[in-house]
Amino acid sequence: MTSGQDLTAFANAGNPIDEQRFNYSLVFSHQVTDRLRYILQHDYGDQQGGAVNINPAAAFVNFTDATWYGVNQYFIYDVNDTLAAGLRFEWFSDQNSSRIQIPVNFIPGGNTFTGNDYYALTAGLNWRPHDRVTIRPELRWDWSDVRGNPNIPGGSATFRPYNDGTSGSQVTIGSDVIITF
Repeated sequence: MTSGQDLTAFANAGNPIDEQRFNYSLVFSHQVTDRLRYILQHDYGDQQGGAVNINPAAAFVNFTDATWYGVNQYFIYDVNDTLAAGLRFEWFSDQNSSRIQIPVNFIPGGNTFTGNDYYALTAGLNWRPHDRVTIRPELRWDWSDVRGNPNIPGGSATFRPYNDGTSGSQVTIGSDVIITF
């Protein structure tokens, strides 16, 4: 859990606006069998003044609170002492587009983006060929309901969050190596 003042924006001739930000993560882990472990994680955050409201006709700007939250679930199966297989599902809701997109709401018109949910499904391995080395390849599929809002200045309903703004999903293949000493 964290809480405290955080830089929200620069306004009033470049002077910073510091607002209260709060977030936490709760993690539950359960050993289902000798080899299978389940992990559930819930994240929540909010920031005062984390979203911007703009009314071009009235020439005013103000800030409102922003909220985000999500759930991650993991299944990890230990194949043997050096190999584990994992499956992870994630859901993240960026209610005011303050964590991933642009947190601007036009009056009239609405938020810069419509939709606010992001999902990911990941399958991976943890291979430990040595006590100090772990190799972790993974295959990940991300998708989202986020689109550009055509009702705002310069907005387009064809904008999507992946593939340079052209797709609602993406597949990623990745790997990392962890060396401890």
